Amino acid sequence: MQRPTFTADLYTDAAIADPHPLYRTIRDLGPAVWLSAHDVWAIGRFADVRAALLADSVLVSGRGVAMNGLLNGGSKSRITLTSDGDVHRQLRAVLMRPMMPSTLRAIEGEIQALADGLVGELVDRESFDGIADLARYLPVAVVSRLVGLPEEGQRRMLAWASATFDALGPLNARAEAALPCVGEMLGYAAAVERSRLRPGSWAARLYEAAAEARIEPGDVAGMLIDYIAPSLDTTILGTGHLLFELGRHPEQWARVRADPALVPRAIDEALRLEAPVRAFTRFAVADYDVDASRFPPATACSSSSRRRTAMTAATSNPIAST
Repeated sequence: MQRPTFTADLYTDAAIADPHPLYRTIRDLGPAVWLSAHDVWAIGRFADVRAALLADSVLVSGRGVAMNGLLNGGSKSRITLTSDGDVHRQLRAVLMRPMMPSTLRAIEGEIQALADGLVGELVDRESFDGIADLARYLPVAVVSRLVGLPEEGQRRMLAWASATFDALGPLNARAEAALPCVGEMLGYAAAVERSRLRPGSWAARLYEAAAEARIEPGDVAGMLIDYIAPSLDTTILGTGHLLFELGRHPEQWARVRADPALVPRAIDEALRLEAPVRAFTRFAVADYDVDASRFPPATACSSSSRRRTAMTAATSNPIAST
């Protein structure tokens, strides 16, 4: 049986600007589609994607989630994003503890005051930039403070987060341009001194977890990257997509304005339509079947491996499990 093949490059500027026709083609071609430009399989239908995400004992993250071997081998520390099984659960439990609702409730008033002040300022203007003036403000103002890096680290967090996203794809010009910035982030995370972290911050709590043997001391640098890299861009992009969709659908904007209780659902819907993460990949460590398609286990952790799997959402952007 001939495998469905798609030849387009999903990482050109044009493809990134308007990806949905490409995603539709992948979905329509079959349950598993070979992307010849990237040497990966893509799974593009909702039920198949969901099953693949749950098959984390076969399709693993621990060998890297980027589409190139250079980034996958870049950090020697254990990182939640690139771990599996009990290790993943152990790291994630520590990583997520300060983000639980009960913990965040203590700073709810501070965040509300920042949000009210920002909105009050913006509505007094004739116009403002939805990304630069709104979507970026709270993540940079709040998350960078909660992570607790020294001032120079806080200033670089947005650049590091953007570079990490650019470097997750194949080694094209965009990824290569991002790699020095990613290297800077890795070096910073490995060298930052505990005494310079804000007491009680997310970063400082990693050292406390290591002292309590809930993680290993060598995990701290990698888990700092878990806080630095994904914590800004995802929120900024999610907010930007929400603004864009409400602008495209003024009748929905009118409904949200009339009933603020709809705001959480509007956010969820924006994330469903436009996932803030384009793609992760996983490696197959055993044969994996998708309908009538089967791909064998990967033999190398490299961008040229023929058994890497990219999981693509049925209606929107590529997704993968963290």
